[in-house]
Amino acid sequence: MSSKDFDWKLVHLCLFRVRADEAAADEKARLKVEHLGSQKHFETGQELLEEMLDRLLSNAWTRKVDINDASLCRAYTFHQSQDGTEDREILSELVAAVSLPDFEARSLSLTERYAGIPRARQGVLIHCAVTVDAGRAKALPFYFLFKCDFEDARQLADDRTLIAVPEILLEKLKKMAMYPYFDGFAADADRVKVFQSNAADYFCELLEVDKPATAKELFQKELARAVSTRFEHKYDDYFVGMPDGKRELFGQDRMIPVDDLMPAPEVKYVTEKTCRAAKDKYDKQVKVRIKVDANVTIEADMSGLGKSFFFAQKGDLRFVIVRGEKFVSSGPLSGLDFLDVEQIEDILPRVTEDTGGGFSEDV
Repeated sequence: MSSKDFDWKLVHLCLFRVRADEAAADEKARLKVEHLGSQKHFETGQELLEEMLDRLLSNAWTRKVDINDASLCRAYTFHQSQDGTEDREILSELVAAVSLPDFEARSLSLTERYAGIPRARQGVLIHCAVTVDAGRAKALPFYFLFKCDFEDARQLADDRTLIAVPEILLEKLKKMAMYPYFDGFAADADRVKVFQSNAADYFCELLEVDKPATAKELFQKELARAVSTRFEHKYDDYFVGMPDGKRELFGQDRMIPVDDLMPAPEVKYVTEKTCRAAKDKYDKQVKVRIKVDANVTIEADMSGLGKSFFFAQKGDLRFVIVRGEKFVSSGPLSGLDFLDVEQIEDILPRVTEDTGGGFSEDV
């Protein structure tokens, strides 16, 4: 089946239902697995199944992996352990399976594993091996696993009454695994793409994989690399783990002692190097959010440090200076719309008056 930008061909398909086992001895009903069917092609009368799979596949393919903390779609690497190695082998075998019985046996194994996850819910698991033609993917083989949920629904009858329709199978993409991961250029057999509609969901527990590093963790690693090019090993101890919570900048309680502070040109250099790496490797901006006081919070792209915004001090006072040719606002009119901007030399005496306050950074 195909669309304008996405074409796929079925190789193997297995469907399993996961439902509560009412005969289970424990109080919490366990899940049992029922095999619904296996096939290598669609038959007459299965048009709805084919359409459903087409929508799921095209939606899964277009989901973009993101490194943000709350991302719903991420690329996981296999854990460096025997279990992680075995999971990679299982997925590779699902991709390359020649016979339908081999594909079905491995699909059943993963389905039973899913049923054993404590937070697993009832529904249908769809396992499929397909070849994909889309973009730079030219007839490449992939394995997809979809978890489709059941929901009860109501149908409006001719007499305007509502009729209960139990266990409607949702076509909406909620949980999905795709192997190998495709980054838009090539297949990556070291990673598996997982989508789950809730960032705190459990579907990734199906495989022995490592939690991907977040954008914050990756950016801090890039900063550590940049700093080491100027000061080898001097600052290594500061990059062990992520800082906890909020921290003060520039004050007496700052995280970095005075003796280890860098001059502004060095900080500008390592910051620019970090921002370039973040853009080249992850296509992301390194941003910082700084709370000045109860009324002012500043968010900036760190690549502008020393170019469009600056920090300075006078005695115990700290200043952030933002420079620009144009400032843009939105929403209702404010006093700023009527402001006749003063010359900087006229306002500096008032700016440097001691009014208290300080800086802290939200990480």
